Amino acid sequence: MFGEYRPEDLKRVKEIELEILIEFIRICEKHDLKYFAYGGTAIGAVRHKGFIPWDDDVDVAMVRDEYEKFISIAMKELGEEYELTAGNIQMDCSAVFARISKKGTLHITEQENRWKRKHGIRIDIFPMDFVPEDKQEFKKMISKVRFWRGLYIIKNIRNPLFENGGWKDKAIRTACFIMHYLLKLVPVKFIVKKMMDSYRAYEGKSTLVDCLDDNYPEKWVCSLDDIYPLQKGEFEGVSISLMHRNHEMLVKGYGDYMELPPESERENHYQGFLEF
Repeated sequence: MFGEYRPEDLKRVKEIELEILIEFIRICEKHDLKYFAYGGTAIGAVRHKGFIPWDDDVDVAMVRDEYEKFISIAMKELGEEYELTAGNIQMDCSAVFARISKKGTLHITEQENRWKRKHGIRIDIFPMDFVPEDKQEFKKMISKVRFWRGLYIIKNIRNPLFENGGWKDKAIRTACFIMHYLLKLVPVKFIVKKMMDSYRAYEGKSTLVDCLDDNYPEKWVCSLDDIYPLQKGEFEGVSISLMHRNHEMLVKGYGDYMELPPESERENHYQGFLEF
């Protein structure tokens, strides 16, 4: 059943996510890898010194080279109770970016339920990729990333979820269904390679980075000077890294983030299938 959390379930989800975050930070500190809180987690660290009360996830980010180092190390370093997944590793994950999940748990939204691979309670780890300074080139890059990411999704599932249910959604759903079967002729490795090439197309060509997996990537374009040197914040009693210009980036992304939104806008991802 898909719907809102029971308060006790949301509390338990946060407890497990915090446990995973501590394991993530342990690996980063052991190997001197640089990460920082991202999105709602960065807001939570400043405004609440922890989780946003109604939020249900933990997001961190790493510049691509640090991210790739983490992936290679974490495959060996993670405790046996955790699992690392990413679209370019297993090639059948609902998320292209990396996730660390707690084995033996289940946390699946309605969209994710359409995928064969099921995720547990987890934290999300986003790569920050280099992007062009020219706005038109930036738009082209975003379009290319979304094209290959879209093919990756359709390759894996034949019926992506669309919210509105209107005739346009039905037409797109039909096209996805047809494409899914046509893509059986295309190896998933080929699609994944093209997808990853699109993410990394501007490495060594720009000084700007961005989270291309964000729904609004134009809000998160920044320089390395905006990120480094990192500063420290607090998250549920744990020391967590924040961007150097964390405040400026949160204002850019959210406006007056210190003001609580109206109750009607206090949303999370909502539970789907949830097991502890």
